[in-house]
Order: sequence, then structure tokens, then C-alpha cells
Amino acid sequence: MKDKTKNEWEIEKKILDNPMYNSLAAYFNLKAPGGKLGKVRFTEEGSVVICAMRYGEARLYADIYVEENGAINTMVFDFREIFDLYVAKQAVEKHGADYEQFVFKVLNQANFDPQHICLFNGYKGGMENDDEKYSTFGICLVGYKDEQFNMFTPWAGVLNRILNALDEVNGFTGSNKKNKLTRKVVDEAAVMFPIQGWFLVILGYLAIIGGIALIIFNKEWLKAVKWIVGILLVLVGILFGPGLHLSTVSDKKGYYKNSGDLLEKFHRPERKMFITIKD
Repeated sequence: MKDKTKNEWEIEKKILDNPMYNSLAAYFNLKAPGGKLGKVRFTEEGSVVICAMRYGEARLYADIYVEENGAINTMVFDFREIFDLYVAKQAVEKHGADYEQFVFKVLNQANFDPQHICLFNGYKGGMENDDEKYSTFGICLVGYKDEQFNMFTPWAGVLNRILNALDEVNGFTGSNKKNKLTRKVVDEAAVMFPIQGWFLVILGYLAIIGGIALIIFNKEWLKAVKWIVGILLVLVGILFGPGLHLSTVSDKKGYYKNSGDLLEKFHRPERKMFITIKD
């Protein structure tokens, strides 16, 4: 993938404000087994990212279509690697009717409402060096709800049903189940504060202590200078110490209670990017 331009970084920062997309990015970056999140396109009109995770010895891929406000609109799945490993038991260059039958078995087992199912014949994904067009389906999240997961993470409900369907179709039951997705894991990723953030918090508290110590104990600097520098250190420290710390605590509380700033930043998808079966 090529590096993002400055404009793309700004767009990604904007969509990360929505806990719906932010939680998905956190899960695939931090908690999903073998998880990866790769850029395909970031634009003002809408963005596409590729999510990847291990499913047993294979990988499950999904093209995630995201609206400009960070709402996840549609998840389009790529089962080719899973089919090659567990069904065909060989590398398949061109996925034909037998692959299509496998895809529909997974779709039927997942049992989504037709108003959320998008069918694709000759779908071209966003992975580099992959020119194959193949049959697949996507799940539109407009109006989609799943009470098993947090209100902010309906995408996790979709992913969970897909993984469970794959287990059923492939005959993986009991201790052999490949689906390890749980609400606990999704929630832990969603509220996880990065190490870099904690580093800033620690520096913030140290800046406060340093500023106060400079004002009280420094006898060598001019009084006006030490007061100015000391106060600046304290103010910057408050911003990155208690300020950032309290913000993380507030966001964590808001996530579990679906309230506060996170609720204000939460946007559901409103328009369908692709036609569904019911349409």
C-alpha cells in the first residue's frame, strides 16, 4: 500500500472520531488473531479499508466501506483463502461454481435479513496484485442492530455471525471451533488506551511536578523567568496529564454506558452504498 497523503491522514483522523469505526480499527489492530487493517482509499465521499484476521490456518478478509462521518456502511467478505485451505485443499487460481456454492452455504448459515444482504457477481477487491473477480456478498449495516454486542459495535455482530457460519459449514464444532470472537475482547480493544498515550500522561504529571519544583526551589533564575517557565510547565502538564487521563476515563465510561462525548460522536450509516436483496 502506498503512503497516505496529508489529506488522507486528515480524513482518517476524522472517521476515527466515530466510535463505530474506531472500535473496528482497534479490534483488528490490537485484538483480532493475526489482525491487520490496510488502506485502500480515503476520500471525503467515503473510504475503504481491508480488514484481515486468521481463521484457523487461513485468513478471512473483508473490504470495509466507511462513510465520511466514520459510520461503517457495508462489510464485503472474501472467503477464497478459507475455501482453498479447507474445501478445495489446494491453491485455486480461478474460483468458480464450487467456490460460489461455498459462499452461498456460508450466507444461508449466517441467516441475515435480506434487507442487509448485498450480492456481488464479479467483485473486485482492493488487495494489491489481486486481479481476480469473484462472487461474494456484503452485509449492509444501515438499520442493523445486534444486542449481543455494544451499540457502538454492530460490525462485531456481523463478523461474529460470519465466523459462526464458517465454523458450521466447515464442520468445526466444540473445541475445534475457529471463532474466538467475544464481546469482552471487542470491548477491551475499543477502550484500550495506546502506550504512547500513557507516555504523554506520565510526561504531563512530571511537567507539573517539574514546574512547581522550579518555582519553589530554583534560586538561580530570575524570579520572573522561573515563574513564567514554571507556570507554562504546569499548564502543559495539566493538559497532557490530568486532562488526557480524565478524557480516557470519560471515554471508557461513555463507551460502556453509550453516553457522553462518544454518543455525540457516534453516527450510524444512513444511506445504502450497494443494493440489497430486499431492494
